Amino acid sequence: MTRQFRMPNGDFRKERVYAAFRGTMRYVSLSVHERKEQGPVDDLWSIYYTLIELAEGGLPWRTITDHDEIFQLKRRLTFYDLCRCVCHQ
Repeated sequence: MTRQFRMPNGDFRKERVYAAFRGTMRYVSLSVHERKEQGPVDDLWSIYYTLIELAEGGLPWRTITDHDEIFQLKRRLTFYDLCRCVCHQ
């Protein structure tokens, strides 16, 4: 859900200091949690979380409703924490 990051003349848009939240808390990147400007890399993080959810049957924060708790858990967990089943195959 990134905005256009190139101007019609080909120049890059300046990054906003604060970007309103856009997305689904379960799948957004840490940058989006921090209300930073979204870019293509944030879409890749969303795909990453979706693939892990499909492979693992859920994400560790699926029952958490507090946004800050979800953010802290995402910061703390490693790739191996998220992919327990996939990594053991």
